Amino acid sequence: MDQTQRFVIYGNNGSPYSCKIRSYLRFKRFPFNWVTHSSSKWPEKHRHIRPKVIPVVEFPNGFAMNESTNIIQKVEAEFQSNRAVIPANKCLAFIADLLEDMADEWVTKLMFAMRWNRTIDQDFSSLFIMQCIPSNTRKQVANMMKKRQVDRCAV
Repeated sequence: MDQTQRFVIYGNNGSPYSCKIRSYLRFKRFPFNWVTHSSSKWPEKHRHIRPKVIPVVEFPNGFAMNESTNIIQKVEAEFQSNRAVIPANKCLAFIADLLEDMADEWVTKLMFAMRWNRTIDQDFSSLFIMQCIPSNTRKQVANMMKKRQVDRCAV
């Protein structure tokens, strides 16, 4: 891939799927820009994307989409690389897809528990996730978000 062609990831460090895509593009050694983004500030150029969740990846040709598994499958199909993440063997590809789906659905539950169960983790996680917010309001917004997330732990 030409180094002048860049992907753009609209994501957030608090989003495991954003971090998954960032790690994937790093593994592929494809150039990208990381744009800190939240679902509440949706750019007009991404109005066609449903559901409105991050990450959104803009491809070098301007096409944009979300949903991390579909992004990876599209990149694997359209961009040549010696570093494939989808095995050529169909049986192995199925097992890899099954493991990825399980991780997407269940490892995030573990992540949620690790972020929001103990007070020390709640304090750190809320500030870490809100690091894209200006410093004069970060702590206030982080505390509101922390309360919302901790209240969801019972669910």
